[in-house]
Amino acid sequence: MRANPVLAAICGAFLLFGVLAAVDLAFEVRDGLAARAWPTVEGEVTMSRRHQGRSRLKDFEYRYTIDGQDYENWRAAFVRVPYVNPLHEAYPAGRRVAVHYDPDDPERAVIEPGAPLLGVLVESLVSAVMFGIAGVLVFYGYLRR
Repeated sequence: MRANPVLAAICGAFLLFGVLAAVDLAFEVRDGLAARAWPTVEGEVTMSRRHQGRSRLKDFEYRYTIDGQDYENWRAAFVRVPYVNPLHEAYPAGRRVAVHYDPDDPERAVIEPGAPLLGVLVESLVSAVMFGIAGVLVFYGYLRR
């Protein structure tokens, strides 16, 4: 018997997205942990407002200066616990922050280095759900044969 090509394509898509999410998380954890050892400089939050809907407009930004060169960045962390402490509450505009920057590429910076376990678990859940859906589809396809 032949496999249903539509079911196989959907299953493949879920597997692909699950793998991509897992690989992305691995890089984020690696970078977050490395950021703990990066040098720091004082910076200032220049924009911090509550995220409005699905808009992709910037809602958080900070600036910092290294060796006379000014930088702006929007990344608070590589891995962050979503919804626990919203950025606009934790870092209001005007607040001074310690900016951890990559000495090899000062444009790469964060204000929350590390990889909190809860954040890793929440992001891992995305991969697990994708793999789970793919598994259910494979099982469903197997039963229909």
